[in-house]
Amino acid sequence: MIKINKIMTMLFFIIPVGAGAGEVTGLDLIDRCSSYADKVVEQSGDELAQIGETPSDIRSYVKLTCIDAMRTAVLAKNVKELSQWRVAKIQSVWGFNDDRKTYQSNVINTSSKMAIEYYYSQHPDSEPAVTYPVVAPDATTDQKVSALDIYASEKKIQGSTVKNHCERLTKNVPNTDIPESTLRSEGVVACQGVMVSNVTQDKHGISFDKAMDIAKRQYGTSSKEYTFFVSVIKSANSISKQ
Repeated sequence: MIKINKIMTMLFFIIPVGAGAGEVTGLDLIDRCSSYADKVVEQSGDELAQIGETPSDIRSYVKLTCIDAMRTAVLAKNVKELSQWRVAKIQSVWGFNDDRKTYQSNVINTSSKMAIEYYYSQHPDSEPAVTYPVVAPDATTDQKVSALDIYASEKKIQGSTVKNHCERLTKNVPNTDIPESTLRSEGVVACQGVMVSNVTQDKHGISFDKAMDIAKRQYGTSSKEYTFFVSVIKSANSISKQ
């Protein structure tokens, strides 16, 4: 496995990433894969140890798979080739241990997603337009929030999806009587609402002023919750207006 990793690494220095690649080098892509491998070890190492996967095994498999996906993205003539890569890799997963199959399939799917994101970053004209889901006039609040979340998961601002921006902006949740998960979830919705409002010219989402007013009426201006929401809403507004 180590020899194969070295071969794959060498290929990245041979294959040109492209003059219009936004200063992304083969080494940058390898670093992304290494970071992903480290993350898998950190988050799932204990669980995977139960099925016989050592940290070294995990890093080798994850990095090899990810680098192969990135190499495919560099050479691909269209995004369909990346989908074909994913299908072929999923079909190649073998063995009698369902947990190992699940682990390997998850790595393949994540590597495919990373490769597709890289491909679109280098071929922006080929990226499909993101449209807002159709919402019925009598839609429930849950249905409206679901539509907002779907759009936020796909629409990108400055290279990251709206959802990713909002998850980052709501990490520092204050310690209050409200459960952290609840407060963060509400913060993500408010953040997504403001960002989506800006990128759709107020056709969807929640305007900045309305979001600020809701936070004020719901929590009062002297609460920790209000301070948290104001910070999230202002940051969301700033990012989505640049």
